Amino acid sequence: MAESKLVIEGGHPLRGELTVQGAKNSVLPLLSAAVLCDGDIVLERCPALSDVYAASRILTHLGCRCRLTQGRMEIRNTGITCTEIPETMMHEMRSSIIFLGPLLSRSGSCTLYLPGGCELGPRPIDMHLHALRQMGAEIHESHGMLQVQGRLRGAELHLPFPSVGGTENIILAAVLALLCLDRRKKHPVPARTGYRKDLILGGLCCGAAMCLGANLQQRGVETVTAGKAGFLTALYIIIVPILGVFLRRKAPWTVWVAVVVAVAGLYFLCVKEGGFTALAIGDIYLLLCALCYAVQILFIDHFGAKVDGVALSCP
Repeated sequence: MAESKLVIEGGHPLRGELTVQGAKNSVLPLLSAAVLCDGDIVLERCPALSDVYAASRILTHLGCRCRLTQGRMEIRNTGITCTEIPETMMHEMRSSIIFLGPLLSRSGSCTLYLPGGCELGPRPIDMHLHALRQMGAEIHESHGMLQVQGRLRGAELHLPFPSVGGTENIILAAVLALLCLDRRKKHPVPARTGYRKDLILGGLCCGAAMCLGANLQQRGVETVTAGKAGFLTALYIIIVPILGVFLRRKAPWTVWVAVVVAVAGLYFLCVKEGGFTALAIGDIYLLLCALCYAVQILFIDHFGAKVDGVALSCP
């Protein structure tokens, strides 16, 4: 086989513009997450790569309709009609195992095969299977075929080493799992007077702030670019200590330096050439979203000192 190579001749300044496609390792988990959703899903700047096409073929086999046109991936999921991914499709890409978690979580049972290899060498999936077993899955392995079934439930998982793919699979599997069921059995409610009241009140306050913030964020990103939306939403990091001042909590000088930098960034993002212009409606939604996220953090800080933090997330 002829060896392929890139020959780069330097000494010339680079000029021009190009559109950067989305990262494959970000797109593939999103494609597998489409198994969990009903309705239409649109991914912009989706790269036209072989793994993306392979994932689309898997989704089509499971009952979805996929179309990739000029970087725009459109997926319509009207219901999963098949819970088995053929061996040939699993072998088309190494990361096909990412469909295991969402498909099991959605349907309660599925049949897959060991994924294909890649030039980087073998990557064991034992961590994926062990985590799913801890969450209640029954897995039968036979000649490269995986038959998996069971109703997943919440569990405390400890990975033997950091794994991006393993973490993604666990998160996707946990979306429709029964959360915190086992933990409640192992960690009974303390006998302290008012604990249950603080737990419920804290959960309601945190949940309301998160729900409102998430809805405002969804409205905001409809008319705001991804980069600008990310910056405006991340302002909750600055809003938290500012709100803390009103709660009589002193903030170090570094916080105020960060505030100045954030305001400067906000100016360059929201003010167009030719002078100051008012914030667009999408900007306002995102700023309110950041405020809600900041309030949620303060709620967690307040109630987290009184109740169990994990139980607070799902009282």
